[in-house]
Amino acid sequence: MPISIGRRQFLSTMSSLLALVGLPFTGPPGARAADVPLLQILRDRYPRVFAFRQAEVLANLRDYSSWDTALRPLAGVVGKLIPEERTDTVTERNIRYFRQFKKRYPHKVTLLHLNGRSRLPTFETEGWYAGWWLYQAGTLTVESLTRSATRISVSDIGRFELEADGFGNLWEDLIITARKPNGKPNFAIVEHIRLVRINTAASALIVRRGQYGSIARAWPAGSYVAAHATEGPYFPGGQKLWCYNLSTLSPRDSAGRHVIDAMIDGLQPRFASGGSLDFLDGMELDVFSLGGRRTAKIDADGDGVVDGGIRNGTDTYVLGQVELTARLRTMLGPNRFLLTDGGLGQRANTADVNGVELEGVPSTADFDICKWSQALSILRFFQNHGRSPVLSYGMYKFTPPFDPPTRFSAFRLAMAAALFSDSAFTFYDEPVPGSTLGLKPGPDAGNFPDVFTIWDEARGGSLDTYGWLGRPLRPAIHLAEKQPDLYEGAGVSITDDFIAGVKGAAVIQRVSTSTGAHLCLQAKTADLEVELPPVSVPGPDLVLAFDAYAEPLGEFPVTLPRIVTVTVKMSNGSKLPILKVPVDRSWNHLVLSFRPLPSGSSTFCISAEGTERLRLRRIKAVAFPDLMYREFEGGAVFANPSDAPATFDLGALCPTRSFRRLSGSPDQDPATNDGNPLGSTLTLPALDALVTVRS
Repeated sequence: MPISIGRRQFLSTMSSLLALVGLPFTGPPGARAADVPLLQILRDRYPRVFAFRQAEVLANLRDYSSWDTALRPLAGVVGKLIPEERTDTVTERNIRYFRQFKKRYPHKVTLLHLNGRSRLPTFETEGWYAGWWLYQAGTLTVESLTRSATRISVSDIGRFELEADGFGNLWEDLIITARKPNGKPNFAIVEHIRLVRINTAASALIVRRGQYGSIARAWPAGSYVAAHATEGPYFPGGQKLWCYNLSTLSPRDSAGRHVIDAMIDGLQPRFASGGSLDFLDGMELDVFSLGGRRTAKIDADGDGVVDGGIRNGTDTYVLGQVELTARLRTMLGPNRFLLTDGGLGQRANTADVNGVELEGVPSTADFDICKWSQALSILRFFQNHGRSPVLSYGMYKFTPPFDPPTRFSAFRLAMAAALFSDSAFTFYDEPVPGSTLGLKPGPDAGNFPDVFTIWDEARGGSLDTYGWLGRPLRPAIHLAEKQPDLYEGAGVSITDDFIAGVKGAAVIQRVSTSTGAHLCLQAKTADLEVELPPVSVPGPDLVLAFDAYAEPLGEFPVTLPRIVTVTVKMSNGSKLPILKVPVDRSWNHLVLSFRPLPSGSSTFCISAEGTERLRLRRIKAVAFPDLMYREFEGGAVFANPSDAPATFDLGALCPTRSFRRLSGSPDQDPATNDGNPLGSTLTLPALDALVTVRS
């Protein structure tokens, strides 16, 4: 009897079989992820490693054959294909290379990298309404201007400042407009100008007129002048990027259109069938928050007054982000990925977003890796709650001035966080000296490598196999959770004494359920903030483990996570890093670590935006480093994110298995990956991890 299978099943099966033997599966012309649902990066084999924006850079440095050879051992590529942010690494070759790569390897993921906050002012802005840009609150001119005037006297010189960019240049982009009868700026007629000097004593701006294609005009006294909210530039000679006004309060053009309408109009034809990006599996929105410094100065509704985007206590910029991701989801359809940045202060609506990018792990500037548990919590949250098919990834990367030689230990910790959270992984530094990192001169200047090397841990060293660890055998284990509880069970049972020790301007209640008791907290007037009972800590490590359930903020979708902040207040007044983690309306298990602590009394401070209820249960405090391990079919991963060496008892943790170190490359870290077997114990140096092979 003949066996009949469908086209999708056939394509998926062939892709899987050929990938196992290392052969490309080309499929029919135009095959897409929708035709091959089991992308390599979604398979239950770890580590799930793909190439980040090296793919974008190398496309302009290599012929296709050598580019393909370098990248095909991994599960896919992500990079810029349109020059909305940079023009030095984006040419017609980018799309051509990515398209050919997807055609040859339909089981590998291809993603567009797009700035989610800003763009170059000269990128496709014909017909762009000036009110769609985000501005700092401005001021008025005190005298009329001719078309050739380069000195502008203003009523409040304090609204402007000059700050050198990453290349030492000192300038800011401004806008000048007339005002409507109601006194608000008239963004229909504007001139863009460049501020080059501030004469504070004379309350005057020294400027260059008629910039970015605008026309120098004569302006009456009382015209409005404001600074663009900007970032960058990101390459030598580049322009600053102007931030979008995503706030729902943003001015709209005469047709009632918002900046989100313009963004979708620019992207939709590209992703539509026959468009230049129709082959892609989706996109990632990088930098998806404003940040406190920008928020403190912005005027979202365009009335000339600082509002931070807040209206009646609601963050209207975040509301705009929710609208943008919903519109992008509709544009992309159900079978493509939509990812956003997942760094500190950034969050995404899980109804529309498949996952997040966590750049730096913990962050690009956390050189001491103090927020490793925060990074792990963010990755876990979006892996557990993202839209299906879920795809989140951590990335090893540090921002200059950190230069090679690379910290191999930091790379291993970043990869361990991805492996512990079931996330994918990528990297943006080279494992050998000689890479072009930082803002340096040369043909490959910028945060980009000039070579491409796959790390030993990614390929299994001499195993040289993608997904060599195989499937996880069990969830990652926090050894701290097995240590004595400083609360002696009072935070688990939520005893009367424990409740009496909780302080804060909030309603504090004990709620009993069939699954045990929990603490219910609700702020009375402002944001929720409480202190748990103090604990005596011998130092230097302290771990807080608990479950959290956050009622959603009333103005936002229930699928938008709420940010919970945890820190430790020491009796001697010293401060520790502030950890911020997303929590939603389900029980989220959190394990947060703090270091280094002096001995003495410590108090956990927990806060959450808004007055809505926050529920806590199974609260434990442990004076122990956050040591972790996880077993896979092909090996095991161990992590020590503390400031002192730590020993793992392998005989007790993995009594029926034995492991050896990777047989690594001689030009990476041969002292660590020497191929030797592990004994009954493993001692890891401070701030290090080890990825091992099963013997």
